Amino acid sequence: MGQLFRQVRAEMKTEAAMNNFAFSPRNLLLAALFLFLSFAPARAQIDADFSGGGGIIIGASSTTCNAAASGGLRYNSAQGCVELCDGFSWNCMATNICDGIPASFSFTDQNSLATSTQYSSDIVLITGMDAGCEHTVSLSGQGSPQYRICSTSNCSSVTERWSQKIGHVAKVEF
Repeated sequence: MGQLFRQVRAEMKTEAAMNNFAFSPRNLLLAALFLFLSFAPARAQIDADFSGGGGIIIGASSTTCNAAASGGLRYNSAQGCVELCDGFSWNCMATNICDGIPASFSFTDQNSLATSTQYSSDIVLITGMDAGCEHTVSLSGQGSPQYRICSTSNCSSVTERWSQKIGHVAKVEF
C-alpha cells in the first residue's frame, strides 16, 4: 500500500504539472484516492520474536472501542496501563506485580518452659504487603511446630486451622 500511495502522489504531481494544475476527472479521482489512503486507519498484523532483545511501545489512541477495534491495544497514561478493546469498551489489562513480602515481625521470647508441652506464641498482624497479595508460610524447627491464620486479632475467626503444611497468608491476617 505504501508503494501505491507514493505512486498515486507521484502521478498526481506529474498530471497536475502537465495539465497546468487543471483538475480533470482523472485528477479528481486520484486526489480522492490520495485523501482516502492518507486518512485510512493503519492496521498491522506482525509476528515477531523479541527474545533476543527489543520491545514494543504502545501509544495512546482516541479510537472508539467497537467490533472493528476488537483486540486493539492502547496505552492509557492517566491509568498507567495498557488497555485492551473487547469490542465494547477499553479495559486495563491486569498485571500481577505484587509486593508479597510482609514487614518483619517477631515473637516474645518464652523461656524456662517445660518440654513436651504445647505453647502458643503471640498473635501477630501481617502487614507490609500489597492488598490481594499472599506470602508462603512454612515452618521449621524441633518438635512439631504448627501455625494458624486468623482474620481477627483474637483468632475468633480462623481462616487456616492449626497446620504444619505450607500455606499462604495475606495482608491484614493474623
